[in-house]
Amino acid sequence: MSIARLRSIFSGFSTSETGALSILFAFLLIPILLLVGTAIDYSRALETKATLRNALDAAALAGVAKLVREGGTKDEVDAIVNATFQNAISLSGGDGISVKGMTIVQDPDTGAVSIDATLSMPTTFMQLAGFADVDITNKSVARLSDKDIEVALMLDVTGSMSGSKIADLKAAAKELIDVLVPTTAHAYKNEVRISIIPYSQGVNVASYASTVTNGVSNKCATERSVKSFTDAFYTDAPIGDGSTGCPGVEFLPLTDSNATLTTKINSLATTGFTAGHTGIAWSWYTLSPKWSPLWPAGADPVAYDDDETVKIAILMTDGEFNTAYDYNSANGKYKESRGNAKSTSEQRAKKLCANMKKEGIEIYSVTFQLYSSSAKAMMEECASTSAKYFDASNGTALRNAFKAIAADISQMRLSE
Repeated sequence: MSIARLRSIFSGFSTSETGALSILFAFLLIPILLLVGTAIDYSRALETKATLRNALDAAALAGVAKLVREGGTKDEVDAIVNATFQNAISLSGGDGISVKGMTIVQDPDTGAVSIDATLSMPTTFMQLAGFADVDITNKSVARLSDKDIEVALMLDVTGSMSGSKIADLKAAAKELIDVLVPTTAHAYKNEVRISIIPYSQGVNVASYASTVTNGVSNKCATERSVKSFTDAFYTDAPIGDGSTGCPGVEFLPLTDSNATLTTKINSLATTGFTAGHTGIAWSWYTLSPKWSPLWPAGADPVAYDDDETVKIAILMTDGEFNTAYDYNSANGKYKESRGNAKSTSEQRAKKLCANMKKEGIEIYSVTFQLYSSSAKAMMEECASTSAKYFDASNGTALRNAFKAIAADISQMRLSE
């Protein structure tokens, strides 16, 4: 057989094979497209399920906030749940997604809100197999945490806080207190205790001043020369005085009395310069179990490793920390420095915050109409996370910041 003949035979075979493959590919094309399309629809379904979960979580938390914090009626809770859920779904931008059904269950006895919901998602490629849409179902349950809470509330009452600013601060602080220590009792109410530390050039600790300063002061207390950035008890490292310009209102150790806390806030008055790191230190002392022997019954902090309690500090300022104190061994007194002590005060504040966080204390920080970039950076560094730092430009923003902190501290958590 000639070479030409062989080429002709193989050429014909090749042509026949191409045709067969073309027919085979045509038969396989539809299932291949269906598989690819199904994968695309499945991916969309996963995104829709995530959207549903996020919407349910947001709605459940909003429901708990209305039920627990505001004492809302069943209809009010249902309304806020529905509105929050629908808004979250609409913001997700899912084309054609619709709410097929939702069930809301409230439990006022435990402070829980449970939501079941189903979304209907139109398919794109699965329609070829007769599935025009798919149902996606999920559930979320939010409830109040059963953990006890200890909060140190450090408030700037320096001279720059006078006028409308102190009025805004009082309003914000009282709203926070009303959320955390409600006047109405509920079966699900956990124990929340709050201390209040007004500060300016120091802290007014009149009831304890002589004791903690070894008789040097009967009102103001500032910082100390040894163990400066720890919560060591005053017997290990006495506190210095250094200033007579501390607030006129004495600080308040931990209490669960809404009336006592509110009275203290109402009595705040402004004066003096800003030794913010002393306010941080005294906030720590009110939360430290090492200081328990000094405080009155009911104000003693629990141990750091108590799994049933959360310790929190809220640090607030409207200005740069610009005042610090240094011990003069020659005369045994503390010297006050202002203005040029800004860097010193900020650095000491950072060290205190870092060591507080090492003990498991969660820190929120709030700046109010503060224009110093270094002071803002210092306060943000003090916060446990960037989300726990709030920069308020006006009174409304300050109140919103305190509301957000109160909601977060309330430990409204998702349990399912």
